[in-house]
Amino acid sequence: MKVRGHVDMSAITGIVIDDAIGQDSNYPDVYRMCLEHESGCVKPRYAKTTLYLLEHGVYDGKPASKVVLVPHTGNKCYKLLANAS
Repeated sequence: MKVRGHVDMSAITGIVIDDAIGQDSNYPDVYRMCLEHESGCVKPRYAKTTLYLLEHGVYDGKPASKVVLVPHTGNKCYKLLANAS
């Protein structure tokens, strides 16, 4: 996965993302996820993912990082998208 910006170099050994994720009630017409501490987050559930930095680079002329996300709990697809945001 590529993300915008340069992820901290400490992610080479892994950064644990440990946040509950729920549905964003601010967007009732679409299925959008959010983190527990954000306003409008309903029915949050525990989720844990480890992020590993592979490399820094440039994508479309802007700083980017290539990372691997390893899910440990929760609904894998939506959890990875919400944790990466």
